[in-house]
Amino acid sequence: MGNAPHSGSMPPPSSGRGQGTLLYAVDDEESNLDLMERALRSGYQVRTFGDPRRALAAAVKEPPSVVVADYRMPHFSGLALLRELRRQGLSYVPVLVCAPTDVEQIQKISRESATFRIITKPWIASDLRRQVDLAVSLHQLQAARSHR
Repeated sequence: MGNAPHSGSMPPPSSGRGQGTLLYAVDDEESNLDLMERALRSGYQVRTFGDPRRALAAAVKEPPSVVVADYRMPHFSGLALLRELRRQGLSYVPVLVCAPTDVEQIQKISRESATFRIITKPWIASDLRRQVDLAVSLHQLQAARSHR
């Protein structure tokens, strides 16, 4: 449960659709960050953060394409982090991770904040990866449309 950013980035492989795409994983539990980093590092640059405030500060300097955030964290929730990133004008695709008991509440709230995906705990690495791959594809489509 550290507050320091996790240095979980690895160089992307030489092939892959999301090659080099920057992802942020934000969770106050170190073990979850380690699992997320391992599930997502192939083909992506992954930055992990144990404190949402540090992720927010880093995003201003190095904007991510996708942010995977835990819903329940100290200081402010994953949903609050996603909202603040939007307020800062960042263009990214959000993915929120939560307990099954939080899904209904988050679905109501997320309609207003455009959460792309909600993933429930305990998640399976292949499911997380699939959802993030879809989020990366969506971000690429949005970027292509904005450059027309």
